[in-house]
Amino acid sequence: TNMLTMYIYNYGDTVIEIDTMYVDGIKYLISPSPRILVDKIYILNYTITLTSGKHTIRLVTIDGVTYDFEMEI
Repeated sequence: TNMLTMYIYNYGDTVIEIDTMYVDGIKYLISPSPRILVDKIYILNYTITLTSGKHTIRLVTIDGVTYDFEMEI
């Protein structure tokens, strides 16, 4: 499918809001920005076409904090 599903857990001590997602360096805006409460999981679904292989994901909050990880499909 073309649906990217991410389970985002806020293990910090403040509410976060995801503003932007980068997939292999390509910018995607997340609108509206989801608010993820402390100690909660947010399921982010995004329609995107990806090829098989490894991909680098970067999530950026409205405060500019980044979270980087890799995934493989």
